[in-house]
This record gives sequence, C-alpha cells and structure tokens, in this order.
Amino acid sequence: MSILGKKDTTMELKGEVLEKLKEDVARSRTVEDLPGKDGAIKTLLKRTIEAMLEEEASEHLEYGKCSSAGDHRGNSRNGTGKKTVQTQHGAVELDIPRDRQGGFEPRW
Repeated sequence: MSILGKKDTTMELKGEVLEKLKEDVARSRTVEDLPGKDGAIKTLLKRTIEAMLEEEASEHLEYGKCSSAGDHRGNSRNGTGKKTVQTQHGAVELDIPRDRQGGFEPRW
C-alpha cells in the first residue's frame, strides 16, 4: 500500500510520513527553525520525494518493497544510491532506489 495515497496528481500524506512530520515540527522551537539545515520542511521534502521514488521503483519492478513477489524474477531491488538535489530550501540528500539490472530511472 502506498504511503502517499493515490497515483494521480493529488497526493495525500498518510501514516508514517505524517507522524514523522508531526515529530519534526514538534522539535522546532520557532518558525525560523522549520526551513533550517535539518528543519521540518527539508525533512518533509526528503521523505516525500523518497517515498515517491520507492513507488516508482515498485511500479518499475512490478512488486512492492519487502514483497516475496520479486523472488526469482530476474531483477530485484539493490539498495540505494545517494544524490544531492538543490531545492528552494537548500541542498537535500536523497536515497535513490536501485535495481540489480540498472534499468530503474526516476521519471522526475
């Protein structure tokens, strides 16, 4: 099940992502802390993008993360690689999913 909800252009934050966001906001002492180096905004952005990438990888591989449906199919998840992207809130380091055959290319 997707933690982001629907696969169309409308996304709904659910479960773990929402709970982690609440924790990040609670740790912020002032509004100025939200966009800071490790602030809630960057953390939310990182987690949201990584969840989207995981969904893309699941679609590419045709099975969900931690699913036995991928066993003996010839291609499977192979950890993650690091990539730093620039955002309006500064640099964000992402964990990009990989597959064993190297065919997974994120769409965005």
